[in-house]
Amino acid sequence: MISESRSNQSAISTIGRVLLTAVLMFGLILALVYAYRLVVGTSFNSVIDLPLIILGTAVGGAIGVRVTQVNWRQTAAAALLSVIGLIIYSRVEPSFPGPWIPGGSDMVPDLTGMLIYLTLGTAGVFFLPLFDPAVRRAGPAPALWKVALAAFSLTLLTILADYLIGSGSNFGLVTLILGSFASAVLAGIGLILALLNLTAVAAWLGGLGIVLQAFIVTAWWLLGTPWFP
Repeated sequence: MISESRSNQSAISTIGRVLLTAVLMFGLILALVYAYRLVVGTSFNSVIDLPLIILGTAVGGAIGVRVTQVNWRQTAAAALLSVIGLIIYSRVEPSFPGPWIPGGSDMVPDLTGMLIYLTLGTAGVFFLPLFDPAVRRAGPAPALWKVALAAFSLTLLTILADYLIGSGSNFGLVTLILGSFASAVLAGIGLILALLNLTAVAAWLGGLGIVLQAFIVTAWWLLGTPWFP
């Protein structure tokens, strides 16, 4: 009976710490996005909002590991809750970007957009196993050079596919589309595996997804520059 009581208390404590971390992530994301809007003085731009959401999730997770004592798997759960909160908030506050489309006199959910929003919005937690010493000490801790090498190889494959397709003046666009899709799939699988407690594989695949996206965007920019043959 005592053991069961302690187990229940531990579960309640864990849920509380995850919720607190989710609230922290949610607050940081709103602060970053609104601060950007205040400073720049422009309307929300999804190109800028997405990196801010990822940054807020990553920073919130890093703080949560240190302050609320959540483990990395729990930061993934907190990130999912915080992004669900953002989706609800964007429904209440239409000026905030979210996966909603006009539907007559109301807004209706864009199911595909919602899935992408959830996947990309939670991707910030995959920076932690790659770069955060506190997370890497407790595990998982993928080797950054191996992740980068795999991401670089996949980037070369997407560039080759782009070249073989022969997109002409739009050379680089196929690279961006294919690479971004692969990155989102890897991050989505990583999130699911993290929630299933397969943390080592989850951190590897999710980390590969975010590093691949960085390489893909860089390749797209280089391929689109006038000096690139």
